[in-house]
Amino acid sequence: MFNQIKTIALLLLVTVSTYAQGPNNSGTYYKNANGKEGKNLKTALFNIISTHTQLTYSALWEAYKTTDVREDGYIWDIYSNATKYVPGGKQQGVNYSVEGDSYNREHSMPKSWFHNEYPMYTDLFHLMPSDGYVNGRRSNFPFGENNGEIFSSKNNYSKLGKCLTKGGLGTVFEPNDEMKGDLARNYFYMATAYEDKIADWSSADGNGAEIFAGNSYPCYLDWQLDMLLRWAKNDPVSKKETERNNEVYKLQKNRNPYIDYPGLEQYVWGGMRTTSFEYEGYKGVSTWTDYSGNTISSDPYNPSNPDTPSDPTEDPDVTPSEGQNLYTKVTTAEDLKAGQKYILVYEKDKEGMALSDWNKGKTSYSKNVKVTINNNTISTATGSANAHEIVLGGNSNGWTLYDVSDKTYYQWVSGNSLEQTTTISDAAKWTITISNDNALITNVGDNTRSIYYNSGSPRFACYLASSKQKSVALYQYTATTEIQKAKIDEGGVWLNVYSIDGRLVRKHVRYEEAFKGLEKGIYIANNRKILIQ
Repeated sequence: MFNQIKTIALLLLVTVSTYAQGPNNSGTYYKNANGKEGKNLKTALFNIISTHTQLTYSALWEAYKTTDVREDGYIWDIYSNATKYVPGGKQQGVNYSVEGDSYNREHSMPKSWFHNEYPMYTDLFHLMPSDGYVNGRRSNFPFGENNGEIFSSKNNYSKLGKCLTKGGLGTVFEPNDEMKGDLARNYFYMATAYEDKIADWSSADGNGAEIFAGNSYPCYLDWQLDMLLRWAKNDPVSKKETERNNEVYKLQKNRNPYIDYPGLEQYVWGGMRTTSFEYEGYKGVSTWTDYSGNTISSDPYNPSNPDTPSDPTEDPDVTPSEGQNLYTKVTTAEDLKAGQKYILVYEKDKEGMALSDWNKGKTSYSKNVKVTINNNTISTATGSANAHEIVLGGNSNGWTLYDVSDKTYYQWVSGNSLEQTTTISDAAKWTITISNDNALITNVGDNTRSIYYNSGSPRFACYLASSKQKSVALYQYTATTEIQKAKIDEGGVWLNVYSIDGRLVRKHVRYEEAFKGLEKGIYIANNRKILIQ
């Protein structure tokens, strides 16, 4: 009888041990994340995957021989489908004159964004082989959707152009549909594995617009996060990704949970973030939403199905203004957000800061231009000859101030100078305090220096508080009344059209169809106010 009981107990133990296994032979690797939800789940996963074996940069070439080889024996290329690179062959990192010359080690999250720091610099999960020429055209532009008017790789596999993704700005790089989920899960991994570092990262480093929120959660700005969640749903985990995950684990001794558990990003950022994660009984995803709670469609852009029931053919009379940017005054610290655009002004003299024609590398001060201020709103013409827009990067512990026109950061080095730089150090970081509707912008490298306006010798520069210079104010970009005509020969411009109170009126329709039949009034499309009379 005792032996029978012992046998049954052993069978139960074997059954329990067999059941208590994560996917892809991960065993109990994810056990400590069990029962967690949302933000707390991401932190639990961070504690599991953040510690790993750091590879050398040169070791990546050897790693690719096991992590990124196609079934036909050639290298998987994430940005081109017109290449046949032999692993470790003569076309490894040698020449990038045209597509097909050579492959390199692509930081799918550009290394400048995380200040070239380790271990991110050599983390295999986001370092993937790619055609060197196409990778060069990508540069360090963020991911986003576009028409490829600047560049398209062979077979239109990857594209570079003006961002068409709702909420996105500037030039973006769009990978092929079959790689979008892979790259989205790379970005989810980076947000999780480096939860303790990501708040200090910035993509507004000279080329692209900001994608980072300046915090550890949700990590990305809404437009980028919603797009990544959509990409992940529409391009689910593949056999290739699972095999790569297992091979990277052999080298780095950590895993990408968003590959092991397809749809796990929904438990962290999406519609399942109030549902407890179960590492050994994972239920998958039943509710697919973006971070804002909107349902993710398998076809998010459907121009034949606008929100309005009718789509008459008669054209409206659309009257644009003279092309003015609109800004509203920053009155609270809550108005300070990474990725947003601002202008710096001295209100009494109605002067805006414009930093063109600096004598680079030497002591410098700003130029000034007149702005029109009316009821805490500024309207100013667009372009580098006018008040320069500043994109905030970093976070409240140290903002970066990126000049869109000059493509440089502001820094203080010595004296009263306000200088430009292309690198980020404490000298190029600032704290911003909003008090009495003024903005005290203080240098992190020397907190006795802040940006003030000198009305005696009109300019913005860095002064001591004892100098009694004039306080400045920040105004945040709101919209522009300019209408950009679509380039129909390039496929038009896709728009979402909103009412002035924020209701979606037309969803992802071409410009030439966007305003037909709408009632008279003010609408917003492509971040522009449009008057229909």
